This record gives sequence, structure tokens and C-alpha cells, in this order.
Amino acid sequence: MTHGRPHPGFPTGWFQVGWSYELAAGDVRPLYYFGQHLALWRTKQGTPHLTSGYCPHLGTSLGHGGQVENDALVCPMHGWHWDGAGRNVRIPYEDSVSPACLPTWQLREADGFLWAWYSSSGGPPTWEPPRLPEASESRYHDIDADTTRIWSAVSVHPQVIVETSADEAHNPVLHRASPDWRIEGFSSDDVRFETVHRFTFGNRRSRLTPDGPVDSTLTQAYWGIGLGVNWFRGGVTSTFVQTQTPIDNDRIDIRGTVFAERADTSDRPTGFARKWIDMEWLQMDRHLEIWETMRYVATPPLTTSEAAPQLALREWAGQFYESRDHS
Repeated sequence: MTHGRPHPGFPTGWFQVGWSYELAAGDVRPLYYFGQHLALWRTKQGTPHLTSGYCPHLGTSLGHGGQVENDALVCPMHGWHWDGAGRNVRIPYEDSVSPACLPTWQLREADGFLWAWYSSSGGPPTWEPPRLPEASESRYHDIDADTTRIWSAVSVHPQVIVETSADEAHNPVLHRASPDWRIEGFSSDDVRFETVHRFTFGNRRSRLTPDGPVDSTLTQAYWGIGLGVNWFRGGVTSTFVQTQTPIDNDRIDIRGTVFAERADTSDRPTGFARKWIDMEWLQMDRHLEIWETMRYVATPPLTTSEAAPQLALREWAGQFYESRDHS
């Protein structure tokens, strides 16, 4: 388990709660994020909603046994109907409805992702999640079980993962990358922090570099603490979306989505595409034991070469903690 936290409380921002392909029309799924029981559901017409997991009537779990009827989520205990705005729209044994409200969350569905907005104060979204044009480009494989993976209940603070993007020194050691790996530049623009890495990909002919080493670029951008996009260019054209969603104060769910170019006409990734996706999963697996057993160091003795991007990222990240404003 990671010891120590950058700031108290959960960070504000957009966090992934699923992929579109997992939630069919009429589905209801129980979730537990930010220390709260939630219900993720989709109307028969196709609109997704995220609400409290408990019926306001007598506290029945809506995510376990709840059903969807047209545009309403139906309590499995007493049959009360709740619409996507949290209003009670039907009580089957009464002629009237209740003024009680089912708490709702701001949810966005775009490019095959389901994003939920979290703010400890309950404030509305102050920015929108980025669009991913790769999701609609036919050269990439679709978002489905072959191109996605979840690492559940990982004991690490989400900011630790974000900070890895500004750490060039770990790449040759942990990822067996080329020793010439370097951060060429970094910048922040409001809620986005971007780091550009340059390196030689591959040190010999291999299944991923059949023609030998390739000069490559990895651009990593984070929108808040929960949502990161990695663009790999140079020999390979691929985009990796990595997200981290707090379950409670100690654990998160990590999700990965790989946009890999099709190697042939197959609907499922084959050949180079399959090898590349497996490589992405391998690199994530290498991180897990490190993340789960490390300690967060508030004032690290950074070297001259690594200090600038790391400290800039930490300063940028501080804006997403409402608790910091009152500390």
C-alpha cells in the first residue's frame, strides 16, 4: 500500500466509471467509488445515468436487482420509479409521487467512455473531458474486451500514477527502455499537463521493431488527476488512454484502453496489433508492485535534471484538491 498522500480528500475532476460497450440498454450495474455506493444504468432509449446506489424510500440497493423500465430506474423492493434527474415518477401502489429525490451525478458518454464528475463540495463541472478522435477512425480497432483492461482495487494514490509521466529516469530501469530516454519538454495549460518524451524505441530487431531501432516520441497529457492520454509516434502509431478512479482513500481502479492500428481486416487484434496491446499491459503490470508498495515522499531529494518537470506537475496537481484551499 502507498503510504502518505499529496493532499487530503479526493481530487476534483472527471473519472472513468466504465466503457460504453459494458452498459447495454436496460442494464443496471452497482459501483463503489469515492467511498459511495452508486448505480450506473442505461435507459431503454440508450441514455446512461449515474445515481446514488440507494433508494431514498427505504434504502434498498438499486444496483443489486434494480431494473430499467423505459426512462426510469425501478427499485427492486417496492417498485418506486426514478428518472435520470432523480425525480420519483411512479409509486405502483399510490396515485401520487413522492417529493423525495435520488441523488444524481454528472455523467458524460463520449468516444466509448463513461466519465463521472466528482467534486467534494458537489460543484458542477468546470471543464469537459477531452474528445478522442481515434475512437471514430477505422484504422484503429474498436473499444471492446480485446483492447481494454481493468486493474481492480490497486492500493495507490491516483496522483502517484500521474507523477510517473514526469519521471524520465524510471523508464530505462523499470520498462527496459533505451538509456537515451529524455523529457524534451513539459507544459501546463489550465487543467492539462503535458510531457513530451523522446527516445530510441528498440535496441535490436524484434517483434515490435523488425527493422531495428526507431526514433520515437511519447506525448503524455493529463486532464486532472483521473484522465491521461498517451500518444506513441515513431515506427508505431498508437494511443493509450489510462485512467484512475478512487474507490476509497486507499484503493483505485485503473483502466487502460489501447487504440492500435489494424494489422489486417480482422475485427479482433492480430499480428502486430495484438503484440502491441500485450506490450502495453506488460508495462502496466510492471508498475503495479512498485505502486502498491511505495511510500509517497512529500519533499523528495530530486536531482537537477529531474526536478523541473516533477515539481511543476505537483504544483499543477494541487489545484484539483478542494481540501488544499482550506488547509
